[in-house]
Amino acid sequence: MKRAPLNSYASLGAAFSRETDDLAVGVCRLDARLAASGLADGWQNRCDINEAFMAIQSEGFLVDLTDLVLHDGNLNKRAPTNELVRASSILRAYRVARQRPAPWPLTKRGLASLAGGLSSKEFAEETPPPATTERKRKDEDFDAFSDQFAEIDALIERTGRVLRGEVAASRNRTLLAGTPDEKQFEAEDRWFSVLSDLERLPAVQAAAFGWQAWRELGVHDGQPWLGLIIASSILRSRGLTESTLPLAAAYRKAGYRGRQLISKEMAVGTFCELLTEALRLANSDLSTLSLHRDLMAPKLAGRRKGSKLNDLVDLFLSRPIVTMPLAREHLKVTPHAVKCMFDELGPSLPRELTQRSRYRAWGII
Repeated sequence: MKRAPLNSYASLGAAFSRETDDLAVGVCRLDARLAASGLADGWQNRCDINEAFMAIQSEGFLVDLTDLVLHDGNLNKRAPTNELVRASSILRAYRVARQRPAPWPLTKRGLASLAGGLSSKEFAEETPPPATTERKRKDEDFDAFSDQFAEIDALIERTGRVLRGEVAASRNRTLLAGTPDEKQFEAEDRWFSVLSDLERLPAVQAAAFGWQAWRELGVHDGQPWLGLIIASSILRSRGLTESTLPLAAAYRKAGYRGRQLISKEMAVGTFCELLTEALRLANSDLSTLSLHRDLMAPKLAGRRKGSKLNDLVDLFLSRPIVTMPLAREHLKVTPHAVKCMFDELGPSLPRELTQRSRYRAWGII
């Protein structure tokens, strides 16, 4: 892909300027609705889970949504499949991208963390020094295991930093199948060069061209969902929204599949189509959550602030699917207490999805 000058991007986006302006207003209105509703955190968590579910499906893998929710809550009923672990890593990437400051995913270090360590060679990996322990002995006894414990503590600390997204996972390039080569690094550098050319474009147009260039250059081609996270991050970095929009779900709904290439001339129009569908899905889900919260609200009237029933309602509003074990683990109560709370909600209890006697699940859909 040849580097296009700024006036080329500006001329291509000019034909869609009115549509992109309307979509920018729509994104701001969604943000205002989320802030006013008090459901922003629950909506975003549901969105992240659904995005990971849709993203793994776009790659051609089949993962059950219930398994993903239970795996996220460390409540696996069986050994997780490779597809489930991959979906979980996608979910982690969505959460890390949202929890860090908006420009961070658009940096080489941020991109490395989101990609799981398979990224630019230009930054130095931050490896914390091995933990040292000051040995204070009252006698001359030597603890033969102190060095091993120190290494374990250091490993736990490094693992925690990777899981929090503070640093990219350290990997041995010679032992990893599919490790990016020099062409991958060059593609990434060229994409960052394109990104710098988009700085003066409107937010929606910049996200559209950034996403299109990402796909055309084949940056992290084995992780096609990452391009949609980057597109959302561009919108966030421009101050247009604080949320990660459901672009992966919109991509599926719009009928696009896999790594289908999109020309630069079609970039803005295609992205506008995705963003329109994403806003429709987001507003629809927010309206559904508001309706169910209003239905369950009378059951919470007069209860103390720390009531477990309040926590159960919050759980329903933040997960696409809730099972009895998930509610028990989240609320830290007995199964009988969960059943009593379900009975207490009565007709306002969200819809049961499985209709089975042994394995039951409820959710707001």
